[in-house]
Amino acid sequence: MTTQQGTTPRMTRTQMDALVEGHYRAEEAGDLEAIVEGFTSDAEHDVAGRPGGPLHGGDQIEDFYRGLLAELRIIRFEPVRRWYGEDHVVDEAVLHATAEGRPFGLEGRGRPVRARFLHIFDFRRPPDQPGKRLDRPRRHPAAAVGLSKSASWLADWPAG
Repeated sequence: MTTQQGTTPRMTRTQMDALVEGHYRAEEAGDLEAIVEGFTSDAEHDVAGRPGGPLHGGDQIEDFYRGLLAELRIIRFEPVRRWYGEDHVVDEAVLHATAEGRPFGLEGRGRPVRARFLHIFDFRRPPDQPGKRLDRPRRHPAAAVGLSKSASWLADWPAG
């Protein structure tokens, strides 16, 4: 792809897919280091419905995932559909996991969990670095994610 002076090349769908899939594989492997490395240093991670508001930077994101992975063993993400924008991906997937602790405050008791998520991966460049193309998401807001996740989490949570 050719670019004009002062512009940066757009990410291709293949490049975006590789980053999203890499994030999911890191979660499935429980690889905390790879998860955190998948975000830029100024990343924002927002899960609607989670107390405390958006997380900022690697330390807060690492703490969130450390807690999550201690409570929930992620088996796989089942793709549903994916929408592409110029600098972002919206990905709908079904999480298959085992609740080993109290994920999201619900008693797990080793039960299987199936929850539908809507992830938004934002690859926009910071305003102070207009020529830099990102190779990982700067924002991973889950505003719509949490709404979808919360509704399906409760609907799919096994009784008993």
